Amino acid sequence: MPKEFNHIYSKLVTDANDIIGNIAYSLYKQDKIEFIKKKQSDGIVVNDKTLKSFHEFSATESSIDAYKMKAELILQAFMDNALEEITTDIQKEAKEGQSQILQEIVDPLVSGFWRNFFSGLLSTFTFSLILAAIAFIIQFKGSEISISINNKHNETTKQLQAPPSVGIDTTLSK
Repeated sequence: MPKEFNHIYSKLVTDANDIIGNIAYSLYKQDKIEFIKKKQSDGIVVNDKTLKSFHEFSATESSIDAYKMKAELILQAFMDNALEEITTDIQKEAKEGQSQILQEIVDPLVSGFWRNFFSGLLSTFTFSLILAAIAFIIQFKGSEISISINNKHNETTKQLQAPPSVGIDTTLSK
């Protein structure tokens, strides 16, 4: 007597690229293995006659639909997980890329502390000199300043003439 073949594969899988059908067929095989193990644990010898009831039940339209539905749920869960991981990776890469771009833009605009400190110090000193020169010019505008240095007998004399209202006359001697 020739061996009968179960044609459930052709009922579950439409072509080689049918992912849902292949997943459904693997679910069918998983159920078949569980059925065989259960029968063996009950002390029943598994043969073609024993498997006939399983094949008949598995080949019903409701069982075929159930296998396909489970396969669709498995595939959907897989796709959701894959999509979530990809989305997370893309967001992470976008944030890192954005941070890198911002850093490249900001770095040339921001110089080090000491460079800013010394340039600030130099500009403050220059401004102070200019301000002192302007104050000096305003203070002594219209005034006459004369400085004379005589080096006789180790004696130095300096005279400063100011406007009559101030009345400054300074003589220094050593």
